[in-house]
Amino acid sequence: MFQPLQGGQPAQGAIDSEGNFKLSTYSPGDGAVTGRHRVRIVCYSLQNPDLKKSSPGDSLGELLIPERYTSFAQSGFEVSVLAQGNAPFLFRLESDNVSKEEAPAEEGSRSEEANAESSTDDGFEDRSTPDKDVVEK
Repeated sequence: MFQPLQGGQPAQGAIDSEGNFKLSTYSPGDGAVTGRHRVRIVCYSLQNPDLKKSSPGDSLGELLIPERYTSFAQSGFEVSVLAQGNAPFLFRLESDNVSKEEAPAEEGSRSEEANAESSTDDGFEDRSTPDKDVVEK
């Protein structure tokens, strides 16, 4: 979910089995309004598009990502949505239980996709040990 900092209608979209998403604000696939946005990411086991839907209930199942990403205030993600369009947004989610000492060293700190993101000045923060990638295409 992208929440505009200036207020207004948030954009949201489902995450597919590849970690991709398309945002919708007013109609399916229309994207997010232009401007700065705080971002939160939520994904539960029963939201998995590859699973057959079980009986309806109040539970969404197990949270599949670290809890901090479910909150606008704690996710650490803030992006700019540009009127002329953006490169796909790439969010690297880091496990809560990975310490700096356990993290493997990386060749270069960002992927090509993340480098494209940083050129849009979207506030993307590189995270050194990603467990999951979530990308808007």
